[in-house]
Amino acid sequence: MLLKVFFVVKFFIVTVNGMLDNNVCTKWDSYYFMPLSKNCYHDPDFSSNTPEIIERHLGKGTVENYTVTTEDGYILTAFRIVRKNPKGVIVLGHPLAVDGIIWVAEGNASLAFTLWRLGYEVWLTNNRGTYYSEEHVNLTVNNIKYWDFSYHELGVYDLPVFTEKISETSNSTELIYVSHSTGSTAATIYASLLPEHAKKHYKVSIMMAPPVFMKHSTGISRSLCTYIFCPLSPILRFLGIGGLFTKNSLSKALTKILVIMPSKRWFVFLDLFFSGITPGQVDPKLFNLIFSLIPRGLSLKVMYHFCQAYFSWDFLMWDYGKKENLRKYNSTKPPRYPLQKIQIPIHFITSKNDLIATSQDSDTLWNALPDVAKIYGRTDISGLNHVDFFVGKDRYSLAYDHVLDLLRKM
Repeated sequence: MLLKVFFVVKFFIVTVNGMLDNNVCTKWDSYYFMPLSKNCYHDPDFSSNTPEIIERHLGKGTVENYTVTTEDGYILTAFRIVRKNPKGVIVLGHPLAVDGIIWVAEGNASLAFTLWRLGYEVWLTNNRGTYYSEEHVNLTVNNIKYWDFSYHELGVYDLPVFTEKISETSNSTELIYVSHSTGSTAATIYASLLPEHAKKHYKVSIMMAPPVFMKHSTGISRSLCTYIFCPLSPILRFLGIGGLFTKNSLSKALTKILVIMPSKRWFVFLDLFFSGITPGQVDPKLFNLIFSLIPRGLSLKVMYHFCQAYFSWDFLMWDYGKKENLRKYNSTKPPRYPLQKIQIPIHFITSKNDLIATSQDSDTLWNALPDVAKIYGRTDISGLNHVDFFVGKDRYSLAYDHVLDLLRKM
């Protein structure tokens, strides 16, 4: 009798602990009852690092990490998802305020895993200031000088050094670059300022939702620039704050509270307001999982550079002000990035529902590209906003399948 009671009690404890360990739900309302709802479950990826997620889904020994040092002293990490005799090598460039983990944050449906299963070797880059790239030869993330970089440096320093390491390690000079948002901005800068370097190493650059020209942006960029970053910039500089959401920061700790809050619909409302109206598109199980992994390092100067792009209606280098511009550029106005010098094919996917990387601004980008960059055309879609490229229920049918189709045709 006592033995039966023991097993019943043990079964009850294990069951309750399992329910209390739930962290993802398949329905929005279930988040209010997450510990007990049958629509909720525990996802081990929720609190895992990138190598752990990769090996959990693809097996032991499928990931390798490599460290590179940029010309200006930043120590960066890239992860290689190993594939014997690959049909090609794909480099994934991540958006703002996150690192390469975003490409494996959707479980088995992650684009990185899909590409790997199709036979490609896949590399995840992690730009300066993000979790796996917080080191520097002289500075720390607590020093405001560490954060003295915009998206310009991501294109002229980070991407080239990653490219050289990946090309050397994989023995390939026909790399394929696939990116989203800021990763696409950096790729555009890289291809325009270092066209010979890009031509030597890359076969094509596939860019999803590229915020290059931002004249017509009406989403989060306008709101953050107008009401938050520009007004707060002098105060943050005075306080010595150049970056947020670093690995051990208070700002990152505070975001963890939002993950356990039951009302996720408020976040979805903000997403729709800032990124684009696509009701019903956000997948509840992906939303909380990805929200648990980001943000992961944000340079405020990168945001300021986007603000400059928004207010200038052009794609210009960093604006230091008239006096310093004259010294740096021999002009009171910063120069435009020379898009006409790009020598590699660029294919971009833009959604009509994206309020950040708009279709109108993509037209401007397309018209500025030389003919050699247009050989694979472009793809215009509807139904996804800027964030839906990762959390949208139809991200494959509307966006990723276009990437896969282009890869098959090459």
